[in-house]
Amino acid sequence: MGAVSLLLENSGVGKDIPPFSIAIGKNSIAALNVIGLRRAGFGPALRKEIKSAFDLLYRSGLNAKQALEEAEKRTWLPETMTFWNFVATTKRGMCPMGRWKKEENRI
Repeated sequence: MGAVSLLLENSGVGKDIPPFSIAIGKNSIAALNVIGLRRAGFGPALRKEIKSAFDLLYRSGLNAKQALEEAEKRTWLPETMTFWNFVATTKRGMCPMGRWKKEENRI
């Protein structure tokens, strides 16, 4: 489980949870942990960059390998590199973004 990540109630995971993420249900990522980032003292610019990294991995339509290749073309702050290093070195694979029905989404 990565830094500033969160595992919500009744969740079970057998895969890795990337830093700055919220996991819910069975092996699913629900969102970026924005509140946790604020509480950890991450400023607006850094939160925006981490959101860009999260979106590149989970919302761009690229698989993890392709997202890593795209990330290598950009310059990231050290805190954001923590996210990418985690993605690059996972051994168990990462939880994918969950597909939630509106009534199931508790966030």
